[in-house]
Amino acid sequence: MFKKFLKRTVILIGISSLSLYPMEKVVINNNTDAIKAMGVQMSHMRHLLEIYSLIGTGVTYKDPEKRLNMMIKNYEKTIKLISDKYKKDKVVQKDVAKAQKAWKPLKIELNKALSGKESEEELKKGAMFVHNNIRNVIKEMENIKNHFVEINGSKDIKELNAAIEVAASARRLSAHYMMKMWKLPDPTIEKHWNKGVEIFKKSLDILAKSKFIKNPEFKKQWNTADKSLKYILFVNKSKNKYMPVIVQDRADKAYNAGIKMAEYVLNSK
Repeated sequence: MFKKFLKRTVILIGISSLSLYPMEKVVINNNTDAIKAMGVQMSHMRHLLEIYSLIGTGVTYKDPEKRLNMMIKNYEKTIKLISDKYKKDKVVQKDVAKAQKAWKPLKIELNKALSGKESEEELKKGAMFVHNNIRNVIKEMENIKNHFVEINGSKDIKELNAAIEVAASARRLSAHYMMKMWKLPDPTIEKHWNKGVEIFKKSLDILAKSKFIKNPEFKKQWNTADKSLKYILFVNKSKNKYMPVIVQDRADKAYNAGIKMAEYVLNSK
């Protein structure tokens, strides 16, 4: 079954790659929007590392240079909207300032990948820097998200965090798969991969035991995320052949499913 799926997926992905890679529209009207936006950016930070690795390996699927440029702008727009919307919130302003401080050196390295002037060795050093420092930005995104969850009085926090982790874990696994494919000399790749799998599975388990799983649409998204994880793990078993297109496609599906489940939890009464 898996082999037939992989063959069919390659054909379908080849067709879909002709279209422009979509980017979420950033809207911050209330605390709920802010929570979702931070969840999205926590995932996107890991996606930046994935795209960086794709550029380094020369994979052209879905135009990684264009995506990287779009995502840099998307992050900066999100942070500006949050900062402007909550000017009087000292906690938000403090965390935004920390995030911006951590972001500046990362942006410098990311822009090097867009310059087309860096050697593969220089790009690998840049990827190592991004990998080692990206958590600093993610940490502040998480702090801002938790702050909004608290002031919003959101219910079902455990389920909300699990849905966001499904999206983030999908990006984490895809990023580390690409890093491994690139043969990046980072001894922590396998450790982070295993941690990502563990968090992904634990998050799915939390959602499977939640009241939301009884909803057909929520269950549909859960099934998509679960199936995507299984395919990513199956593809990762191959020792001699890398399939970045398939991993990207399944990670995209799991990410979208995670964000939709988080929206459902946020909008539940």
